[in-house]
Amino acid sequence: MINTEIIYFFIYCLVGWICEELYCSILAKKIVNRGFLHGPYLPIYGFGAMSVLFLLRPFIKNIILLFFAGMIVTSIIEYIGSFLLEKIFHIKLWDYSKNFLNINGRVCLLNSTMFGILSLLMVYVIHPFVSGLIVNLSEIIKYYFALEIVIGMSFDFALSAAKMSAFNKALEEIKDRSEEVKEKILAISSGEGAELIQAIKDRWNDELVIRKARLARRNKRIILAFPSMRSGNDFINSQITKIRGDFSMWLAKGKKQYKELKERRLKNRNN
Repeated sequence: MINTEIIYFFIYCLVGWICEELYCSILAKKIVNRGFLHGPYLPIYGFGAMSVLFLLRPFIKNIILLFFAGMIVTSIIEYIGSFLLEKIFHIKLWDYSKNFLNINGRVCLLNSTMFGILSLLMVYVIHPFVSGLIVNLSEIIKYYFALEIVIGMSFDFALSAAKMSAFNKALEEIKDRSEEVKEKILAISSGEGAELIQAIKDRWNDELVIRKARLARRNKRIILAFPSMRSGNDFINSQITKIRGDFSMWLAKGKKQYKELKERRLKNRNN
């Protein structure tokens, strides 16, 4: 039984990813690879779908109650997911603060309404079709399929969590280094050390460009997948915005600029 549920969960993670891809790509007018994980699946949709299927069975014969119950249940799951990710990685991956009727920027009326519609599709259309396919699989096939899903998604989550932690750590290092540079500048007399102050600023500006370019290169998927990603720190927010804003420049000119700045930095260090 558990193998069947794992397969259902994976399929609905995949269905959710497809829906998210289509919706966000249409809005952005380009292909957008959404999601925290590397694979083509979004676990939050899997949890939402399974919750609707199991918790809302009493409402299955009442389409109105099922719609509103689906809105509530899926919105709670999205809120909890946003809260946990922010607590773990100190970054809010999505932010609906500018959307009408939102709760702490984690959920909003528009998304909740779409989740309610998806709940109806899940109960009346998608699940009957999927269950009709899965029921014909042998138990041994279900077992190995479920095993591969668990192993694959676990590995993906561990890898993605490590990359997200590294991304957050790099942003924190930029913040700490910026504060260190500011303190160093303040410690120098503005009258006697004007040239030294300018030299420090120039070196920091070069270093900042290099750090942001490296971040953009290593975290392309995260940056592009979450256009409303925010941090609780204003400085880190500004850097995320600049990295995202400069991303198209990085793709076109970043490698050349990155190389030039590294060579200039190395030359200055040798001098």
